[in-house]
Amino acid sequence: MSWKTWFAGICLVSSIEASLLEAAYAQTKEPLLLGGTFSTTGPVSFLGDPEQKAVDLWVTKTNAAGGINGRKIKFTWYDDGGDAKRATANVRRLINDDNVTVLVGGSTTGATMAIVPMVEEAKVPFVSVAGGTVITTPPKKWVFASSYTDRIVIEGLFAQFKAKKLVKIGLLSGPGGFDQSCRGSAKALAPTFGVTISSDELHGDGDTDMTAQFLSIRNANVDVVLYCGFGTPTSIVARNHKRLAIQQPLYMTTGAASKQFIKGAEGSAQGVKLGSSPVLVSNQLPDGHPQKAVAEEFVKLYSAMHGGEVSLFAAAGYDAGLIIGDALARADSTKSEKIRDAIETIKGLKAIDGTLNMSPENHLGLDAIGLVMVEVDGDDFKLLK
Repeated sequence: MSWKTWFAGICLVSSIEASLLEAAYAQTKEPLLLGGTFSTTGPVSFLGDPEQKAVDLWVTKTNAAGGINGRKIKFTWYDDGGDAKRATANVRRLINDDNVTVLVGGSTTGATMAIVPMVEEAKVPFVSVAGGTVITTPPKKWVFASSYTDRIVIEGLFAQFKAKKLVKIGLLSGPGGFDQSCRGSAKALAPTFGVTISSDELHGDGDTDMTAQFLSIRNANVDVVLYCGFGTPTSIVARNHKRLAIQQPLYMTTGAASKQFIKGAEGSAQGVKLGSSPVLVSNQLPDGHPQKAVAEEFVKLYSAMHGGEVSLFAAAGYDAGLIIGDALARADSTKSEKIRDAIETIKGLKAIDGTLNMSPENHLGLDAIGLVMVEVDGDDFKLLK
């Protein structure tokens, strides 16, 4: 045997041993402990169920690829049933008993805001999937978000109104945390866009008819009707709008970006327009659209694992996973402080809803550029050019 052959053999054995040692070391690394609370049952399960499934999809996909820097992710989550008190109890359990180092969830703005004081005190980074502007404005050290805020959606809608010369707005809002945050954003942003809130109407929790509110809006001679709300009331609003033959077009926010809205409206949602995540119309996005690739990949993966509708609420869950994954990879640590710092320094992360750029002043990282305008067409949504 020549010395060259002998030396090559020694190098090959050493390389194999190194690979085996690296694999063995990866197996001994501490897992990354991710905790979540979601409204997977109850009145807002249309939010929480797809959010949880999307986060779980991201965890499964990541672990199948070997984890993050050799660490697998252990995902522990609990259902809060849409109850903010249960959400806080879940988070207390996740922090104190499950010892998680990063949190995700908070399906509603109300649940998220109930959780905020706990994560700030415990110093555990939290990525909320809810859409209230109040979640990240002003910034809170340990709190981040993955969903379009109501303010971003209102900015997108008001830009449309201004371009179409729809300057007198009839505003109808629900009583929830997102609803009222949206209403506040609309009133605050109207002067900036040169539009006017000519009628500001409210409905109560559980109301099944908004006829009185619509009559007031019609009497105000508005150019457009805007609804701030989500869930079942969106369908009721669409039915009332059509039954009363209100001529002014009806616009809604991301709170209506679900086929459940269309189904519940029983044919009355036709022509309703809303600001939405690109995920609802991923197959209609033009080639080269910055969100097309990631949105289409997610839709394919989610449909294969769970089937059914792929909503923007699911997109918010998956984007939360992408945020956490990017931060965990760069932090390369199980320490909450390092993970938090890594989230806050995310730059250029391609997500479903946009390209994310976080900073100490911006714990959302999104803007209205990624928002798309869609219209209800039959039993689906159509991208508006």
